[in-house]
Amino acid sequence: QLPVIQQVFATWREKGSDAMKSNLAKNEELKSAVLQETPWVMAAQSEEEQKRAIGLLWDLDRMAVESESAVNKLRERQESDGGFAWFPGGRGSWYITQHIAM
Repeated sequence: QLPVIQQVFATWREKGSDAMKSNLAKNEELKSAVLQETPWVMAAQSEEEQKRAIGLLWDLDRMAVESESAVNKLRERQESDGGFAWFPGGRGSWYITQHIAM
């Protein structure tokens, strides 16, 4: 639905680890200076982590696997009457069945 965003993350994956680095981490002049204790370096490290996390959200292959796994787990836990129990092997509960259905 958002091909531009998908293209950005695909480009990041193709470029490798440098694409995931923040601009501050890529700048050699700043890295050579003693800036390890500054908030800018700390922000750059968290920016890298943020990019990686956002990249995972847009990993369509991973999303397909996660979705398939969730559907399989629901199929395994569904009772013969169509309901769901609170715990595997338990009696069906209208409450939890309604919660899952919504």
